[in-house]
Amino acid sequence: MIAVLSFCISPLIIIGLNYLAFKAASACTSALKLPQISSLTQSVGGAFGMLLGLIGCCGLMMFISLISCMRAVVG
Repeated sequence: MIAVLSFCISPLIIIGLNYLAFKAASACTSALKLPQISSLTQSVGGAFGMLLGLIGCCGLMMFISLISCMRAVVG
């Protein structure tokens, strides 16, 4: 069960770290008064946020299907 959980959560961790990195980069560039680059990194961070939601939903569905398949085989 822990192996299945780690298999489903690992993409969330990677995308989440990318999301946080782009949000931090956006905050740093806005503090340096670089509006174009700040807008770009903020938009890319928003895209990573949407991707994080999609990956989260897919990971949850994959977790449920893998656990149900394991329960059907093992009993």
